[in-house]
Amino acid sequence: EGGTPQDAAYAMADVVARLGPSLDEGFVAWLKFEIQGEERRVESMRERGEFETEEEEASESSWLSVLYIVRAGVYKELGKKYERYVTPISYILRLKTAKQRSTMIRLVMDDLT
Repeated sequence: EGGTPQDAAYAMADVVARLGPSLDEGFVAWLKFEIQGEERRVESMRERGEFETEEEEASESSWLSVLYIVRAGVYKELGKKYERYVTPISYILRLKTAKQRSTMIRLVMDDLT
């Protein structure tokens, strides 16, 4: 409380990192749903001319800002999970035969699941 927006973003990133194991497809789907709904709500208010100042709009869209920060943290955290597979997959794609590529991709996919 009383910190900067950057402090809040760092705190949110820490929370998302601790939630790592519970960040599943259901959570990501919920997050997308919430963001789309909030974007529609704010856009609708903007179209109706309900904001007299930028401050009013910023205040009304603060939850959307939080959702954007959470989304960025979630995607970053989920990206870590698969980051270690990028280099091996790039090598697999360079293999000469389809059979070699298929066999190696299967091994990587087995490790992912």
